[in-house]
Amino acid sequence: MKKKVFSVSDINNYVKSILEDDYVLRNAYIKGEISNYKPHSSGHMYFTLKDENGAVSAVMFRASANSLSFVPESGMMVIVRAAVSMYVKTGQYQVYVYEMEIAGRGTLYEAFEKLKAKLDKEGL
Repeated sequence: MKKKVFSVSDINNYVKSILEDDYVLRNAYIKGEISNYKPHSSGHMYFTLKDENGAVSAVMFRASANSLSFVPESGMMVIVRAAVSMYVKTGQYQVYVYEMEIAGRGTLYEAFEKLKAKLDKEGL
C-alpha cells in the first residue's frame, strides 16, 4: 500500500478549510479581555483575546477597525464578532474580528491593577 504524504502547508490549508467551512466558527461572538494590543501603521489591529482559562490571537483589519467608535486598549473586556481561521504560514489558528463592542473592564486587568496598587503601597 502506497502512503499518502502531505506537506506541512497541505495540512495547514486543509485544517484552514475545515475551520472556515464550519457554520458556527464563521460567525462567532466571543467575549474576552484584550491583551497585547498592537495597532499597526497600516490600520490593522493585532491583539490577544483571553479569559481565565485560555487565549487566542486576533486581528482586526483596517476596513473593520475604521467602523469602531472607540480605541481598543489592553485590559478592555469586549465582545467581538469574528471568524475562526488559521494563518497557514505559522499553523496557528486565530480569529479575524469584524465587529467589536465594549463589555467593561476585564477581570484579569482589574486583578493586575489591584496587585500593582498593593505592591506600590508596600514600596515595591
